[in-house]
Amino acid sequence: MASQNLEFTTVKTTLPKIPYPSHVTRKPIHTDRLLIRPLEESDLPALHALRSEDALMRHSAQGGPDPDMEHTRMVFQKTAPPSGDADTYSFGIFLHGSLREGEGQKLIGIGGSHLRADRLGWPAIGYMLSEEFWGQGFATEFVKAFMGMWWGLERAETEVKVEKGTVVPVKRGDEVKDGVEAREMIVGITGVGNGKSQKVLEKGGFVGMKEWAEGGTGREDTKLLGFGCLRPRSDA
Repeated sequence: MASQNLEFTTVKTTLPKIPYPSHVTRKPIHTDRLLIRPLEESDLPALHALRSEDALMRHSAQGGPDPDMEHTRMVFQKTAPPSGDADTYSFGIFLHGSLREGEGQKLIGIGGSHLRADRLGWPAIGYMLSEEFWGQGFATEFVKAFMGMWWGLERAETEVKVEKGTVVPVKRGDEVKDGVEAREMIVGITGVGNGKSQKVLEKGGFVGMKEWAEGGTGREDTKLLGFGCLRPRSDA
């Protein structure tokens, strides 16, 4: 798919070390209403039910529900041990059992970073929630918790090829060019008209950085908006 108005440069920065911590070492995170933990094989039926929701999946990159359980299993394995968790940092989003009398943990979504280099070159955050839980602040609650986990990962110095408009030089006044030292970032990408997702990202500390169009022969362009969240400064 062709991208318009994107220009890339190679910068020096930091990123979380690869491999990411394995599933068995990722401690569950509790928020006011959520339990955030890695998915397990036993979660597959609930994951399939989630990924069978038409209203949810039509907005996904896949464009529609999973056709069967085997497809869901394939998706699960992309982020699961023994190798899928090495370069993805993804989680199940569960509702606390205490919020629904008579129920245990309920899988209401998935989220994390499953792309080390998204369209803008930086790692990307993504999430999706069951339609039943839209508009209730759960997405914002997850994003805020996830960002705390993300910035807590061990870092390594590296070079990455990223979109020029997303580069924030470490030293103010430095020109954005190949080799410049840039502040680390994680991005989130939404459709230009998806105001709800944009508000979630903004509440999670992201700011709009780049708008562009993607399209191809015989199809209408899709306008996208990229948001970025800078790694907090240690001296802040």
